[in-house]
Amino acid sequence: MKIKEIGEFGLIQKIAAMLPPPHKGVTMGIGDDCAVFELSNGKLGLLTTDMLVEGVHYSKEFATPYEIGWRAMAGNLSDIAAMGGTPRLVLISLGVPEITKVSWVEDLYKGMSELAAAYGTDIAGGDTVTSSQGVLNIVVWGEVEPSQTGYRSGAKPGQALLVTGDLGGSHAGLEILRRKLQLLPEIKSYPVEKHLHPVPRIEAGRWIGAQIDHGALTDSSDGLGRDLKNLAEAGKVGFRVYLDKIPVHPSTCKVAEMLEKKPTDFALQGGEDYELVFTLSQEGLAERLIDFEKQTGVKATVIGEVLPPEAGIQLQDAQGNCQTLSGFGFEHFSLQSKVSLSNYLLN
Repeated sequence: MKIKEIGEFGLIQKIAAMLPPPHKGVTMGIGDDCAVFELSNGKLGLLTTDMLVEGVHYSKEFATPYEIGWRAMAGNLSDIAAMGGTPRLVLISLGVPEITKVSWVEDLYKGMSELAAAYGTDIAGGDTVTSSQGVLNIVVWGEVEPSQTGYRSGAKPGQALLVTGDLGGSHAGLEILRRKLQLLPEIKSYPVEKHLHPVPRIEAGRWIGAQIDHGALTDSSDGLGRDLKNLAEAGKVGFRVYLDKIPVHPSTCKVAEMLEKKPTDFALQGGEDYELVFTLSQEGLAERLIDFEKQTGVKATVIGEVLPPEAGIQLQDAQGNCQTLSGFGFEHFSLQSKVSLSNYLLN
């Protein structure tokens, strides 16, 4: 059996199955956006790591080193947001060819350090090595109150399904950059900014975690389709998603239409929006979402509801027609990922 036959998530399942159970004090190992462990101050520690490889996760062709660094840090901070936590410390490991310009590395770190500093997070160390291609790995440590921790497994039938911001914009920006699409600035600027300078929803994650009835919580890094699959499997639930309720920016819609795609396909399979996907009870929700926007500066939209597990993941259009979700976003190692890479990055 080869890895491409089982894909990234199949490989993770096999690795998890062969490892011994976590030691006492580790409350969440493999299976969520962060590892979670007990701290002596009564809080829970959060630990996440992510690796970026040149030609897979970023391209020097249409992103500056500053933008690459910013995006890399945003993705890791987003994992902390997806647990309702606060980031504290960062470790960075970098591998680059020895002919790389020092100024390129300096600009890379500027992007990472400026975004980390915006959330009071310190870059405290790391490692540098020579490598045949660029490799960047970031580790972030954070913390959260036990009662405010958001897990993928928290969804309950009857709860509302929500997302922050809008979805599909980062993928639209990637398409603009890789295809060198000639667009009016008022169409181009938003998706490109969404792709190159994503904003981790730290304050939004903390607000969600502070709600006494908070359910599931994750971030949208591999596309809404993959997020829903993760939440469904972790919580043993199903979902009904109202396609016409998924928030998609008008510029994203224009890019999708230009490429003869559905805007909702960008949202379901695009990825790297780093918005939050979460569930809350329906009670008093409209009033609470007004408070959410006031407190965080971000809008949250109800896009569906949580169902029993036998319902699966249903996509309902504006006419009430339903279909079962079949595409689950980007996945490393899979045959689909090779198509995605050739389509999104390397053409």
